[in-house]
Amino acid sequence: MKGHVSIELHNHNSGFTERIEQDNMVTNALTYAMGHAVSCGANLSDLMLPVAKRGLGGLFLFDGKLEENAENVHFPMDVHLIGHAARTVNTDDPMRGSINSLETKRTDTGYVTVWDFSTSQANGNIASLALTRNTAGEDPLKLYDGESGSTTDYEYGLAYDEDQGFLYKADRYGNIIRQKVPDWKLLVSDPYWGPDEKVVNLTGTDNWDNWIISNGQDGYLYLIRMNRQEHSRWNGSEYEKYYTYGMENSSGNALLFVRKYKISDFSFTQEGNEQTIELSSVTAKNDAVVSRGFYYVRGYDNHSVYKVEMANPVNIVLLNQFKQYDVGGLYPMYNGGVITNNGLLIYPDGSYIKKDKVAIPDYGYESPHLFSFHYNSYPKKSIPSSYIGTICNLSSPVTKTSATSMKVTYTLTDLKEN
Repeated sequence: MKGHVSIELHNHNSGFTERIEQDNMVTNALTYAMGHAVSCGANLSDLMLPVAKRGLGGLFLFDGKLEENAENVHFPMDVHLIGHAARTVNTDDPMRGSINSLETKRTDTGYVTVWDFSTSQANGNIASLALTRNTAGEDPLKLYDGESGSTTDYEYGLAYDEDQGFLYKADRYGNIIRQKVPDWKLLVSDPYWGPDEKVVNLTGTDNWDNWIISNGQDGYLYLIRMNRQEHSRWNGSEYEKYYTYGMENSSGNALLFVRKYKISDFSFTQEGNEQTIELSSVTAKNDAVVSRGFYYVRGYDNHSVYKVEMANPVNIVLLNQFKQYDVGGLYPMYNGGVITNNGLLIYPDGSYIKKDKVAIPDYGYESPHLFSFHYNSYPKKSIPSSYIGTICNLSSPVTKTSATSMKVTYTLTDLKEN
């Protein structure tokens, strides 16, 4: 399969039409996503087929260039989403275009999809385009769907050994357990979920109630406790101190207590002692995650997020460009930054997107190959949605303004085997 894109920008003031044509590359996203869908027992005809309408039936527009690599399949966070479109007509959302059903059609060798963007839609600099699932073109912050559940309640997907086929997860008592999971490839029988095998306990007599679990996508798992209150109790012979964790901090100087475990070799060995990090002048909810070298901490006002450099925790940046919105719970994006359950996508540079519809993992493992396990009442293996299926970097960026409308024509062609 190969792709070709045509962009027409029509200036309604001057009457001038600019046209750009360019070929693009196809990534491995579709192969991965369809394999995962099969292993979830999903109906490919409902989710992925035909490819031109579903598997690659959505469109993303970005303000920067994408890395031209077949393994570049996750939603990018180093460039910004300018516009998107699916298989529907839109008149309200300033980012989303509409399908041109009159010009969208099957051809003798493939399929042509045409999207129209009005003068009020997708304005800004456009440097690259990508095809994605039709559902992501409609709702780009709905990251996953097509879930398939498995075994026991209160388990958190933490890491996945793709060579051996074991999912490592945590039960509610701090135990790390592993389970054989179905291969993502096409199977001749029903997907098989193996028995649980205990590997190690990370929290001793403590449970997960006070801990936030975060995969840093750097080969390590981070356990975070936030803020603490000192108490004393009589042990029969004397008073002793003890602490409770997980309080909100409204007075400043919030505290993070962080443990670091190696998971790149699936040993879950702790590196160093628990680290205490004081965040000067920071007020915080009991909510923090690790994302590509940074802690992201939700502000106490629920309208801000603090970005803290892990290697230099005194480097704290307040992100509050989105202060008119409630932030909600934080979840790390695979490529950095965070997404929230209130529909905010917050980029590492602090810029953001706000959408009404969002579907995100609570606690989960995400593979470079779009393989995802997450927790939502029980572990689920999920079908990715907002992936990068094709990459088209324009030789020169174009600028769409309120004076221009835009037509994007994507032609997908089947390649005949020799």
